[in-house]
Amino acid sequence: VGLGIRNNVVLELDGQPINVNAAYQANIDDFTKGSVSYQYYDLTPGEHQLSLRAWDVLNQWGYDEITFTVIDAAEPILNQLEIFPNPFTSELNFNLEHNQKGQEGELRLTLVDNQGKIVWQWNENLTLQANTADLPTFYVSDVPSGKLVPGFYHARVVWTRSVDGKSARIQEKLIYIR
Repeated sequence: VGLGIRNNVVLELDGQPINVNAAYQANIDDFTKGSVSYQYYDLTPGEHQLSLRAWDVLNQWGYDEITFTVIDAAEPILNQLEIFPNPFTSELNFNLEHNQKGQEGELRLTLVDNQGKIVWQWNENLTLQANTADLPTFYVSDVPSGKLVPGFYHARVVWTRSVDGKSARIQEKLIYIR
């Protein structure tokens, strides 16, 4: 690495190049592959472009780039809503992954049919204790009309933080079969 003229491993963030030769680690038993581990701190929220250029000992170079978005950590984010089993016959379990550990607010879980009609709803004011939250189990017998028609449904989760009213939402599709 770096034996030729200007042949360094260069990481470039938003047009600002950094020599990362010291951060390069070759793979064991394969000199043709390796990795670069380099930490950036305090990136501003928004879109950024990162590129990497490297040369080998034969002066051949490789280049790749990615575009990524940094989100303000203060913004509530619901990363993933796991629902199982899906398809379901009698009950549903929900697990929510988020970035709101220790925050107080209202969490609302709603099941709606394909026409948007609310089938079942749960909400609670609470403090999220971890980065994942197990939500209440839904039982088909909980439906007020007592009947659920086989078909497609949607589970919607809305989190509203108490301190500033900021909210986030996530939705997943469900299939009910008998």
